[in-house]
Amino acid sequence: MKRVFVCFIIMLPLLAAAQNGISKKQSRYRLDALKRLEQTYSYIGGQHSGDLVVVRKGDLFGVVDLEGRTVIPLQYDWVAPALNGERFMLFSDTLMGIADRSGRMVVPMEYDAELYAELNVSDPFRYGLIVMSKGGKYGVLDTAGRTVVPMVYDEWLWLVDSNLMILQDYDHQIRQHYETLMQLDGDTVIPTQRIINWWDENLFGVQNDKKLWGICDRSGRVVVACQYDHIDYPHNGLAAVKKDGRTGVIDSRGREVIPVAENRFGGKTPYPQTRNLFVLEKDGRVGAVDSLGNTVIPFEYDFNPEGSASHLVFVRGDTAYFLFDNTGRLVCTYDNFYSYSDCDASEPQLLFAVSRNGLWGLVDTAWREVAPCIYKGADFVDDRHWLMSLDEGTSCLIDEQGQVLFKGPYSYAYPFCDGIWRVGIYDRASNKYILGDVDAYGQTTLSRKELKEMERILTECAKKEKELPVETTVREADETIHTDTILAVGTAIDEEEIDEVFVIVENQPEFPGGDSALHMFICMNLSYPDQARDNGLEGVVIVRFVVKKDGTIGNVKLVRDIGGGCGQAVVEMVKSMPRWKPATQSGKPVNFEFTLPVKFQLTDDVPDGTREERCLFQYSGGK
Repeated sequence: MKRVFVCFIIMLPLLAAAQNGISKKQSRYRLDALKRLEQTYSYIGGQHSGDLVVVRKGDLFGVVDLEGRTVIPLQYDWVAPALNGERFMLFSDTLMGIADRSGRMVVPMEYDAELYAELNVSDPFRYGLIVMSKGGKYGVLDTAGRTVVPMVYDEWLWLVDSNLMILQDYDHQIRQHYETLMQLDGDTVIPTQRIINWWDENLFGVQNDKKLWGICDRSGRVVVACQYDHIDYPHNGLAAVKKDGRTGVIDSRGREVIPVAENRFGGKTPYPQTRNLFVLEKDGRVGAVDSLGNTVIPFEYDFNPEGSASHLVFVRGDTAYFLFDNTGRLVCTYDNFYSYSDCDASEPQLLFAVSRNGLWGLVDTAWREVAPCIYKGADFVDDRHWLMSLDEGTSCLIDEQGQVLFKGPYSYAYPFCDGIWRVGIYDRASNKYILGDVDAYGQTTLSRKELKEMERILTECAKKEKELPVETTVREADETIHTDTILAVGTAIDEEEIDEVFVIVENQPEFPGGDSALHMFICMNLSYPDQARDNGLEGVVIVRFVVKKDGTIGNVKLVRDIGGGCGQAVVEMVKSMPRWKPATQSGKPVNFEFTLPVKFQLTDDVPDGTREERCLFQYSGGK
């Protein structure tokens, strides 16, 4: 087994590494440097540029180079890289500033930190500009810290592109937002409306005070007068509309492709999935019709997830996915389909996981099979990569070309820096992580001993999953035990006044680094309380909190506790979280209520009569 194992670890996917522009020697140097830094700092920031690293020691963050030399001192509450490490956003108490990669302050620490939400964390300098606030006044700076829009606006700004911005005002008497589309020099393009939604680079949906919708272009010209009760976001150049209970479809010029007056769909709103087919619901089932209302795909499916410009997907039950082309012809079927809904719209997801006969593969946005359905499992890594499970305690990372970048005994992976991935596995028996880094050449910071141990854990986990029945219930602790230590259900900790909180949004909030990083943060910052372990307490603790529109955590509320200090331990862990990427609605950051279940479970007695603890982590989005 040792010989086979070594072979797949040292396979060299040279093409993938070369595409990153990093030689094998350069990559090895970076791996060795990261390994040294991990021995000094408690945190090494991911998804950064290759030669600068965000680090933490104690509670303070800073930036060092790969040799460990200080670039930005460790004196900040949080440091977030931007522009691929060309800029770093620095946060300290209520203030923020921006430094460049030499550590020079481009923007002094005198701006409001609460504006983190408006920065669009994944790409705060998307147009070479950044929204900032100072003393509660909003404006715009460029990457050099120069003022583009003075800090004179009382309400916050949202950048549409490098030329246009939306000013959002709020009428406190009627509790209603109003929006104005403006040029960066302050000239009005679209006068104040109730809502202005940016649809694409040329079109904006507007809603007036009478709650009627229309369309304007980026010059402010009215394309469609405000006359519709509702206009969907355009899809493939078409948008469904509703007026006086009647529905139809218009194109980007406002022409009625399907006249509203005819009401041929029985009041149901047709969704223009392609240029030829429109998805409808009829008697609780979905299908597709053409522009004349003729049924092309029968109404026998449960729902229709998002498709592409040339394909439609329909689902029947929980285990059957049907793929149709834009003529309504059935192309293929799958048992299951897995996408990651939180992808940034600026970098859309390129790969989707599908399964057939219990095995997983990958398809691209055109539904071409990139990787055949031969894998035991599939885990999302980023927009272009998935980690696929193999036999013998092994997984492999596959890119959008179907190339295997590396193999190894890893249960998860996420992009760390140029051409390097952070990989690891969680040992439930010991409640510990084994972590390391791997490059596109297959080189790793993990020792052979660590790799063998990871392989053992992954193999044992796979065996247990086959042997153990699927758990459908959770055993709750006896409520009479230590009730004095259990916080009352629904108890709020440090509850504060927060503006409107959403529970359903277009884009949910995201922990820095994604789900894998959130999983790792929880398991590394949460331990089984002694009192709970000694009394054999097990069960699920549920905490609900608000990810505010500046990314900070607020209104932490313990919804369910099992006693023994478990609930308080989860609360303290949540309160110690760094800033999240906030939820967005209509392209703007909003407050979002997030629900987090954490499962505490003890293993069965081991041969020597002792019990080992393990904390199993599960979570779901806001409910």
